[in-house]
Amino acid sequence: MRLYQYFLLFIVSFSISQAYGNIRVISLSPNTTEIVHELIQLSDQNKTLLVGTIYYPSQPSYYNNIPSIGSYQGINVEAILKLHPTVVVTWKNQTPPQVLALLKRFGIKVAIFNAESLVELANSFTQIAKVISLEKEGIALKEKFTSQLQKIVQNARQGKDKAENINTQQSPRVFLQLSQQPIFSIGGVGILNDIIHVCRGENIFDHVQKTSFQTMLSAVIKENPDVIIMLSSVAMSKAYQTVTNSMWKSWPAINAVKEKRVYLLSSSVISQFSPKIIKGVNAVCSILRTN
Repeated sequence: MRLYQYFLLFIVSFSISQAYGNIRVISLSPNTTEIVHELIQLSDQNKTLLVGTIYYPSQPSYYNNIPSIGSYQGINVEAILKLHPTVVVTWKNQTPPQVLALLKRFGIKVAIFNAESLVELANSFTQIAKVISLEKEGIALKEKFTSQLQKIVQNARQGKDKAENINTQQSPRVFLQLSQQPIFSIGGVGILNDIIHVCRGENIFDHVQKTSFQTMLSAVIKENPDVIIMLSSVAMSKAYQTVTNSMWKSWPAINAVKEKRVYLLSSSVISQFSPKIIKGVNAVCSILRTN
């Protein structure tokens, strides 16, 4: 569609949107969709509506009732305009900048959010809530998440205190493996690294100032982690499980392999930066509490 056609469609859409009277939200990332959905669920009014989202595999069933405006492979700007949004929300680096620039060009409000820690993630709930006129619900969601996190942290601290009393290792050195071929891990920046620290562990690549990066087998062997946590995209009955037949079995000298501390962690509980990640935090802390 040519630019002037987009402009005409926008004029019509803008005029129609004024008649709705509601806050009409389109979300362009899975985690902002989940956050908006949670906020709306807490509301006893219908003033804020989630009217469009992008598609992604294994998305929750409630997505089925929300129009799709594309996926990571391509976002349909025309479809966005036809949905008459009051605001479009997304997460940093989750939407092509040219799409955001085009939406802004037509006067559509675009709000981009980000968090580098669990505390910042909780703060993002209130930030998003303010943009979509659900401030009270944002405070409630933040308080619930923070309360759950505090309980997990307290349990992790008690586990460390117990370890100190019996003179065992205080802070297990952790290798969080995002993929096998190639081997990707996390650096010392971002929410996943923060989860390890919250759970009283030490990321073996904490010195790498990147959120994630590709590493070498030799680097992992050199760092000799005490715990290896491998993310799995395969459906699992539990959040995590021990594994003996992994790619690491050929290196029994690694502490994690020698002590049978290699785990599979369901990616579904940790990959989405939304209130759902609390389940992933609890799983990681449970893993490290036993080591």
